[in-house]
Amino acid sequence: MVTNNIKGGISITNIVIIAGLILLAYLSYAQYLDNKVKQDLAKAINFHQNTALEPLNQEVSTNKNQTAAPKGTPTPEVKAIAPAEKKAITPMAKPGYYQNYTYFYQISFPPDWPIIIRSENNVSLGTVPPKDGQGAITIEVSSGESGNEVKQAKAEAAKYPGLVSLTEESFTLAGVTGTKITLNNFMAKTKNIYILLINNSLNYIIKYSQESAEFSRQTEQALLTFKFTPVK
Repeated sequence: MVTNNIKGGISITNIVIIAGLILLAYLSYAQYLDNKVKQDLAKAINFHQNTALEPLNQEVSTNKNQTAAPKGTPTPEVKAIAPAEKKAITPMAKPGYYQNYTYFYQISFPPDWPIIIRSENNVSLGTVPPKDGQGAITIEVSSGESGNEVKQAKAEAAKYPGLVSLTEESFTLAGVTGTKITLNNFMAKTKNIYILLINNSLNYIIKYSQESAEFSRQTEQALLTFKFTPVK
């Protein structure tokens, strides 16, 4: 009778059985690893989805808490808007016409003159800087003391007598009587005019330079249209 024994007394049948058990254990472990990887992957996806939704859920929760505040909770103080904090009304600016709703004036001028609005209280109508015999009418408005440029002009005239002359005269514009100052600089060959008016406790300075005879004519025509508008 033939037996399937090898050296050491272990039969071929036993070897086959042991190999089968090892293979079965390997396949079971591989299946376990595959399932674990899938589970971990699903957990990771679920975690990131929940994390992405947390800020939105938190914001909704906060809004709910603000809507349904417990009784006795102090009401937040609402600051009243003072008249000075109201937004100023946009001025009306179009070719040949400008109206300032904040400082209540209007003026017409040649439609080809550009409009330069540095601020609501500092507007130039015309060419800045002067060029080819054309200049600009600049209108500055202030509620406090103004006229630093006029003071400088007077100081310049006093410093260079005979070279710089300054004259003052009463001048009425738009029904308001003020002062017209003419500064003639013979060295620079320039002549600047300043018209000072006070209306509704506001100081208006209308200034321009005599660049040419044509520009002076246009300026005089424009100043005839200058009007103070009703305060609203």
